[in-house]
Amino acid sequence: MSEVPIFVGRSHQAQHREAFTLDYACRACGLAAEVALLATGFANAPSRDDALEGAAISSARNARGAVPLLRCPRCGRRDDRAVLRFALVSALQLALGAAPFSALAVLAFHERLGEVGWIFLATGLIASLAIYLRVVHPRWFRVDRRARFYLPDEEGG
Repeated sequence: MSEVPIFVGRSHQAQHREAFTLDYACRACGLAAEVALLATGFANAPSRDDALEGAAISSARNARGAVPLLRCPRCGRRDDRAVLRFALVSALQLALGAAPFSALAVLAFHERLGEVGWIFLATGLIASLAIYLRVVHPRWFRVDRRARFYLPDEEGG
């Protein structure tokens, strides 16, 4: 477990990284196992203790949310419902990240301010890329690297 509190302006920022042991169940093949998963959480709060507590809660929530996205070590599949939910939430995050800049770009193009419109459009694309790289990519592509499965004895002994 590692904690990193930082005082910034009027608030404290904290990062908490911890290994969690959670239950895993594959909907496709029925495998039930324990999985050790390394998760990180972040928080901002007025006090140092609140920031540390919030970061610890955030890391636990991130660990629980990552378990359904893990590939099953037996059949290699992911939970279809978790994948759909992840895709919808990720699309919403990307859309909301780009929406204000896209709206400003449309307004600028409508007012015949071409250069300003292109700036807002580029800024929206950069915002979406930043959200993707910070939020979506790690949760989808790196989740399996942070997990270790403890498989039950297949022979029943």
